[in-house]
Amino acid sequence: CNLNCEMCAQRKQSTIQYEIDPQNLSDAVDQLLQWKNRFEVYLWGGEPFLHPQFFQIVEAMVQRHLPVTVNTNGTRLYRYAEEICRSRIKRIIVSIDGTREIHNKIRGAEVYDSIVAGMRKVKLLRRFLPFITANIVVTQKNHAILPQIVGSLFSIGAEFIEIQLPFFYTPAEGLDYE
Repeated sequence: CNLNCEMCAQRKQSTIQYEIDPQNLSDAVDQLLQWKNRFEVYLWGGEPFLHPQFFQIVEAMVQRHLPVTVNTNGTRLYRYAEEICRSRIKRIIVSIDGTREIHNKIRGAEVYDSIVAGMRKVKLLRRFLPFITANIVVTQKNHAILPQIVGSLFSIGAEFIEIQLPFFYTPAEGLDYE
């Protein structure tokens, strides 16, 4: 990930490094498709848009008629808005945890304005998809202004709102995770 969100163990300074090979993922999905069950692909964990072959992975899933949802911190939305809209991603879930000041404090970087610009650009360029969902992680810093946050998210382009209660870990548990 490229952020240092205070509530997340997948933050920038994490020592965990995973990278999925698109061909291995495609092979695994082909095996799953033999079950004839319907499912969708949910790309999350760190920041998906940082993967150098992200759009190849999405294309492989879309070619198999699998709906793709991407959970993102939103920092790359503006840069990749055209590709996102062409890729047939079904839904983008964007993490926004407050007003500019609160969001930036929680996420550990001055990113609020670029995320909002990215959401607006995706909404402007798309024909129908992707749907834009905003995800609010409830913390001590934002719980008192949730109604204000929700109102602002609809005004900047979110069509759906998710409110996420965080997992609570002790510092020792967080280190074990890493």
